[in-house]
Order: sequence, then structure tokens, then C-alpha cells
Amino acid sequence: MTEKEVCLMCENYSEDTKCDQKDSCKLMAVLKENRALKKKVSQLKHQLDESELKRSYMVNPSAIGYRNDMGW
Repeated sequence: MTEKEVCLMCENYSEDTKCDQKDSCKLMAVLKENRALKKKVSQLKHQLDESELKRSYMVNPSAIGYRNDMGW
């Protein structure tokens, strides 16, 4: 959902005047928080992928079958 769509849902919306409630609008705050959380989730997924790669067999391909060599 875009900021324009959020503004269209507002009961105080008017095309003629500029919105002066963007800083205090709860819907806008939720929209900004949602964007920030989506960014954080993508960063955490990237970190998880990197950590799984570090723990995988690719680190030491000869470690297949040897649990102690895999870093566990």
C-alpha cells in the first residue's frame, strides 16, 4: 500500500489541500514501521543464509560422514 492509498482512506483527505497530519497519522506510522520491518526481515534472511552456508558441507567437503569435522 502506498502513501497515496493511505491518504485516500483518511476521512480528512482533500485533493485541494496538502495533508498536515502525516506526522501524526497512525496509518502512516504503521506503513513506515511495516517498511522498516520488511527491510529488517530481508537483512535477517540474508544473515541466516550466510550462517547456514558457513555450517554446511561446503566449508569442508571431505567432512561428509564425520560429524566432528563439520563444526558441530
